[in-house]
Amino acid sequence: MRGKKGPVGKVLSLLTPGEKKRLWAVLAGSIFAAMIEALGIGSIMPFVTVASKPSIIHENRYLGMAYDLLGFSSDTSFMIFLGVAVLVMLITTNLSQAFLHYIKVRFTSFRRHALSLRLFIGYLRQPFVFFLNKNSFDFVKNINAEIGQMINVTLMQLVELFTRIIQVTLLVAFLVLVNPTSTLFIAVAIIGLYGLIFTFVRKTL
Repeated sequence: MRGKKGPVGKVLSLLTPGEKKRLWAVLAGSIFAAMIEALGIGSIMPFVTVASKPSIIHENRYLGMAYDLLGFSSDTSFMIFLGVAVLVMLITTNLSQAFLHYIKVRFTSFRRHALSLRLFIGYLRQPFVFFLNKNSFDFVKNINAEIGQMINVTLMQLVELFTRIIQVTLLVAFLVLVNPTSTLFIAVAIIGLYGLIFTFVRKTL
């Protein structure tokens, strides 16, 4: 016996195979945008480190390799290059997030239109007796409001949740790779703070 489907499962069951492929494409775009965002945020740290201590250019192996490979002759020009690179990376991050938002809105809008049209056609195919004891307002509400509510509350939130999980996972992984000690300390502090807030709010309720 099959278990009952949750809200997400019910919405996904309404999608056609082609629409499910588009959903996977949106999720793949979310992963790509999350990778760009992690790189964009992570690029700030090396620049701040070099700006505060220019001598690290020659002390750090990777910065030294970049300095030699790109043929720089002064630390100042290298820092300017890093600043421009960080700026370009941040602009790219914002553009990728804007494009991802456009893709998500476009996907959910088209799915709302497709499901509303499908429901409308289903009503048109019903016999006349189906409408005798029913209020026509309910049909209009189902087509215009309920479908939109279902898409926005379930499908859109599913895509948004998946996007945020990928972004946080990649960002934490990047920070752990760069500085595991500081990342662990910050994570413990944040978890502790949220724990205190949750305990306080729970007692007041």
